[in-house]
Amino acid sequence: MSERIESLDLIRGVAILGILFMNIMAMATPIEAYYSPFWREGLSALEMPLYQMQSMVFESRFMSMFSLLFGVGLYIQYQSALAKDLPARARLFSRLRWLLLFGLLHGFLVFVGDILTLYACCGFLLVWLLGMSNKKQFGLALLFLVLGQLLMLSLVAAVFFKGVPMVMSEVPLSPEALSALQQTWTSYPDRLIAQAVEFGQFLLFIPAAALWHNTGLMLIGILLYKKGFFHQSRFIPWGLASLVLGLVLGWWVQQLRAEIGYSSDVGFATMLLMMLTGLLSAIGYCSLLVLAATSGNVLVRLLKNAGKMAFTLYISQSVLTYLIFVWLVPQYWGQLGRPELLSLVVALTVLQLWFANFWQQKYGQGPLEKGWRYLAYRRFRQVES
Repeated sequence: MSERIESLDLIRGVAILGILFMNIMAMATPIEAYYSPFWREGLSALEMPLYQMQSMVFESRFMSMFSLLFGVGLYIQYQSALAKDLPARARLFSRLRWLLLFGLLHGFLVFVGDILTLYACCGFLLVWLLGMSNKKQFGLALLFLVLGQLLMLSLVAAVFFKGVPMVMSEVPLSPEALSALQQTWTSYPDRLIAQAVEFGQFLLFIPAAALWHNTGLMLIGILLYKKGFFHQSRFIPWGLASLVLGLVLGWWVQQLRAEIGYSSDVGFATMLLMMLTGLLSAIGYCSLLVLAATSGNVLVRLLKNAGKMAFTLYISQSVLTYLIFVWLVPQYWGQLGRPELLSLVVALTVLQLWFANFWQQKYGQGPLEKGWRYLAYRRFRQVES
């Protein structure tokens, strides 16, 4: 069991640190930069290759890894509660209600791309499916993934063929448009209003597609866990095959984007294809990390410690970038390209690895993890004692 837990910690640590390599484009630049390498004029020659690297290595990959692991975590907690004859569903619902509250606060006040709200919504559905047979879970996973893709495709069709307006603007953004966006996202109360509008739109998107796709990923994570994927090396060849297939399909999506044009609309429309390649690549990444989990390597140990504090690190990523680009140097919001922003992410990753290792050695459980656990289970302690 310890080996399995260690592999999950390692995968979770890599996933939470890898997410920032994509999220930074939604934290320090207009949303158009997330989907297009031509989001403004005067960008470095490195912008295009770095955009392609992001798309092939990070886009939907680490988010998918984290979704797989979220499902596994819920299942482990469910099984643990049943083994102790505790009210499993009630305890999970309590955790998810607090996660939803954290997510809403995070999304409305700090980072519009919050995933905690989405994961809480997925969890509310997933809790009712944890006791099902493998066959039923597999069928529902496929159904949810297909449903998510069809709903997303409908949204894309509405944008392109029915004239439904999108939030994103034409690229490259003009200096005037960029200046206006910078003013909005670095001053108050403009930022709070804009963030409330965008996050509100994201909340509508959750039942429209994201809920089903990510719940499907979580079910796949549970099934992989049950089969021993996260602690048995015999699955590694299958994982590597999945990784290769994901890379090949990801390269094809990149070629499709290049042929159609690197506009924000194209980036958004082809996101649903990247979501599927992301799942394949995520399974491949996980298989490699399972192989590395038993290593005594210093980096592996640091990444495991990061995985034990994924909640704390996720929130800290948003808070740090918020402090940097809203309070400390707001004049740099929307002015830095991928070379500078990814360099910043590398620096923040090193900082997070150091902090996680320091905290684990000195205090153990992460501060937000500890607080979440206390809030979720405090009403059960009196009854259980």
